[in-house]
Amino acid sequence: MKVFTDPVSKIPPLLESDIKTKIIISKLKNENRTYISYVTKNKNDNTLLSFRGCNINNRRVVFWGDYYNFGKTLLDLIIRDYKFSAKFNYTMEYYIIESGKELKTFIKQNQITNTELEIELLELWKQLKENKNIK
Repeated sequence: MKVFTDPVSKIPPLLESDIKTKIIISKLKNENRTYISYVTKNKNDNTLLSFRGCNINNRRVVFWGDYYNFGKTLLDLIIRDYKFSAKFNYTMEYYIIESGKELKTFIKQNQITNTELEIELLELWKQLKENKNIK
């Protein structure tokens, strides 16, 4: 699992093609809230990427609809998310999940077991694993 915190000051360890084989997760946290989201194709415009996730306190998974949560590229999306969230004093961590074991570790460490988000992440991993096998 690769982790980075500031995609503006330091180029993150990711490629645009990672969206096809890895899960990219954003974790935003302040004293009151923690949001965990993953990168996916936008439901209304398949040419854009967006974040889908939840406030772990209410656990309802949604597409974030704010303008900063759409990007034409993976890096564009992450930088928009970072710049917007920094204004509200969130600490930010971004994760690149490269294996099923890493995903299960992330789910356990972030206490999202038995949630809608866990189900979606596991299903996404299953789909990505199938993508890896198709060459």
